[in-house]
Amino acid sequence: MNRALARQLIELNNRFYRENASSFSATRQAPWRGWDRVVEELIAARPTAATHLSVLDVACGNRRFARFLAEKLPHTRLTYLGIDNCSELSGAGDASAPSEMASTGGAPASEVVITCDLLSALLEDEDPLADIAPCNLLCCFGFMHHVPGSELRSVLAEWLVAHTQSGGIIALSCWRFMDDKRLATQARAVTRNCRAYHPDLALEPNDYFLGWQGNADVPRYCHYIDEWELDDLSVAACASGARELERFYADGDGGVLNRYLLLQKA
Repeated sequence: MNRALARQLIELNNRFYRENASSFSATRQAPWRGWDRVVEELIAARPTAATHLSVLDVACGNRRFARFLAEKLPHTRLTYLGIDNCSELSGAGDASAPSEMASTGGAPASEVVITCDLLSALLEDEDPLADIAPCNLLCCFGFMHHVPGSELRSVLAEWLVAHTQSGGIIALSCWRFMDDKRLATQARAVTRNCRAYHPDLALEPNDYFLGWQGNADVPRYCHYIDEWELDDLSVAACASGARELERFYADGDGGVLNRYLLLQKA
């Protein structure tokens, strides 16, 4: 995928989240069931994370993963850094947003959120977090499907490894929307409509557009990452110094809406 089209798709999604931050956040309040398994595998692979955990949450949205961790690990000293390009969604810069998360066990936890368009920076071979210390949990949930182009997805996987401490864990989730009949029907219909108005779109295989809450006129770009492409992401991460721990399905009514990939940095 050429960079000009990648930038257009990134901006399309940036605009979608700016304009629909409130309604989107309202549908993203409960934790995903797959997160429990991520934490279990994290503690098994890195036992020290049970007492101190530093987290980098890429595309953190409304920071519900931070809240989940504070409740799941009440006696862990949690240092959380979230990055997202939509301050309307993340609450970055909001005076009412808490700078301290008190876990249920009373252990203090620091929380920082940075507004950052990571994909646009990576397209320009820039690292906006070059000065940030590596963390021992890098998570990227509900975001990989918004990354346009196989090359940029591999670059992001390599970037995640680069920002992970030795022995740390990288957790990715890939939305399998084309495995859901309702979502797949919507994706095909909205994509046909977008192609009719923009016949010159040079999309890659498995690229789609989806509407929002039944409205096809509010499109967002989504890529369906199949198992072959998940292999490619794993290969890119492993070439950068990680090793694959496991893959599993979780979330949604049937427990298969997301495909997770867990890696550990050597």
